[in-house]
Amino acid sequence: MQIYYNGADITPSVQVERLLCLDDWGATPDSIDLMAADGGQWSRWKPQKGDTLEIRDKGWQSGPQAIDAISQRAGKIRLQALSLPKGGRTPHSQAWENLSLFAVGGELAARYGLSLEVYGSAPACPRIDQAGEGDFAFLSRFARREGFALKILSGRLVLYDWRQRMQSAPALALSPGNLLGDPAFDDRSDGLYGGCTLSWGEVSATAQLDAAADQLAVTDVPVSDYAQALRYAQNLLDYSRRGAYAGRMEVPLSLGVAAGNMAALSGFGLADGLWFVDRAVHDFVRGTTTFWAVKTQ
Repeated sequence: MQIYYNGADITPSVQVERLLCLDDWGATPDSIDLMAADGGQWSRWKPQKGDTLEIRDKGWQSGPQAIDAISQRAGKIRLQALSLPKGGRTPHSQAWENLSLFAVGGELAARYGLSLEVYGSAPACPRIDQAGEGDFAFLSRFARREGFALKILSGRLVLYDWRQRMQSAPALALSPGNLLGDPAFDDRSDGLYGGCTLSWGEVSATAQLDAAADQLAVTDVPVSDYAQALRYAQNLLDYSRRGAYAGRMEVPLSLGVAAGNMAALSGFGLADGLWFVDRAVHDFVRGTTTFWAVKTQ
């Protein structure tokens, strides 16, 4: 494992006490949480917010991430970094008309020197407004309404259709013998909506799966026409239902367990089937990977 600070390999000079790398499917930025003994080298290096950390291990890379928080305590230093580009939380206001999610994403990616990768298709949107939001919080919200997830990784802004991704082939297979300790699985019905009605002004549309179940009412999402309202209602309904059957598992450090990938579980009884990895935390000190997933079938 190597630690890079501002592009330089500092591994031989760092006594690591904790190193966690979070890989998320798109709900939150990826992150690095490093705690190390401070023998004076950090005082010489003088880390600042906006400097970069990157972790590499046998071909795996976290990608450069901007330091967002610095803490010092009695001979220790803690650096927390995010994949969110510097300035990405600065509030902006802007309106776009007759542009797709991909077009807006491309404009914002270029603003931060990122390349854009897209997986899926997105229609033009009559109008979308950013009102006092950070660019990536806004784009993530826009993506969720259009049925996409947003991820920033190694200089790339990725927009992908998460439901389409759930149809992909499993990247790993797991049985109880692969795990450390006992897994936790929860299949809940609370918050599991059967339909979603989105209303804005005189426009209203309903996406329905089960009329007898609780219904989700959305009244704070601006739309221009029925087609947009129906599309958003379906996407928001699907998003609300995606975590009804969730699991938490831990395995020996496995960098191949990646957010956004599918896992096939067998030998777990009711939990057997295909799972979408929501997030993975790689603990390089303990030598473990803990991951959270949602069942797709």
